[in-house]
Amino acid sequence: MTSMADLLGKFSCSLLDDCGPNSKTGGLKEYGLGLNLAVEDHSLASLGRLLDSKNHEGARQRMQRGLASQLIDRKRVLARLHCAIAEQAADRIDALAIDDTGFIKRGNLSVGAQRQYSGTLGKIGNCQVTTTLHGVSNREGFCLGSRLYFPQSWTEDERRRKLSKVPAEVTHQTKTQIALGLIREALDNGVPRRVVLTDAGYGDSRDFRAGVTELGLDYAVGVSSSTLFSIADTDHLISAKDLAVNAEGARGFKSTSWRRGSKGAMKVKVATFEVRCPSPDGDSSESHPLWLLVEKTDEETRPYKYYLSSLPQALSVKQVLNIVKMRWRIEMDYRDMKQHLGMDAYEGRMWDGLHNHLLVVMLSQVFIALHRERFSPRSAPKMELAPV
Repeated sequence: MTSMADLLGKFSCSLLDDCGPNSKTGGLKEYGLGLNLAVEDHSLASLGRLLDSKNHEGARQRMQRGLASQLIDRKRVLARLHCAIAEQAADRIDALAIDDTGFIKRGNLSVGAQRQYSGTLGKIGNCQVTTTLHGVSNREGFCLGSRLYFPQSWTEDERRRKLSKVPAEVTHQTKTQIALGLIREALDNGVPRRVVLTDAGYGDSRDFRAGVTELGLDYAVGVSSSTLFSIADTDHLISAKDLAVNAEGARGFKSTSWRRGSKGAMKVKVATFEVRCPSPDGDSSESHPLWLLVEKTDEETRPYKYYLSSLPQALSVKQVLNIVKMRWRIEMDYRDMKQHLGMDAYEGRMWDGLHNHLLVVMLSQVFIALHRERFSPRSAPKMELAPV
């Protein structure tokens, strides 16, 4: 039987070969193998000892040179990864999901680090934030892209740009612009076209929703309670929160089972509305009817959750709710990438180093997802080096 390490080696070669100098891509292959080993410490020094006990410093230096290289053609590697997913797992992806995650940092010299809100922290803190794209279903997820949010504070700071070797062409983009870029790139590379899911951090943006529509995709996104809608072909505007409160008084919430879990049917109370999103500038991109789903929760501080969807009106509430709920897979992907693959453990400060690291983490996560059932149906596969 082919070992997991051998399969990973072949997978890495199929993606990284000819995408940079052999010495650099070789270092990234070693790094990927090291990240996949069952260790808690993902530092280069620790990985070097695991990979080559006789010359661990040599292994560390090879990985370091690979990570620091400005010669890795990341776009080409990502295109190959997308093609592999399209060929091997297109039928395992039911939606495209967007989110972002933070990496806690000390000081302000790690590329892109500043005081900003991070869902990882649940508050404002000093961190880097990356926007990510995932192909998801209720069963699994594949990370399809990851890009650093480059804050405005860094854009014109020549000193920090030079220290972190930020390419001259890199400028500030909003997270929604980054997200749309990730989706567009994945579609161009053959990733299956699916409904787009995200939370209110992106879903509140009309530009994001319009961008998804321009790509020919439907969306099912979280929105804030203050979002205004018109209903019943009137110009009267009402907030999502007021719609929820009115439905509560009119007993408009219905118990809905959206799928079966390990403990039986998973049920929530939901109210649905046909709404339109009027635009102050006359934009007609959302003048057609949309779904607003309001989910009742048991949280005192957040009694309702709100989802806006452009999915066909012919779908049942159960079907739409099932699609909306697939976004939870991102949290599982983040858990695996951080705990098992050291996504948030990169020690360097450079632009290329961080993005080469994120690329290898993404390749490793996809590899594990592709082979999870073959080696271990219930958990990420464990790897061991063959005895020397």
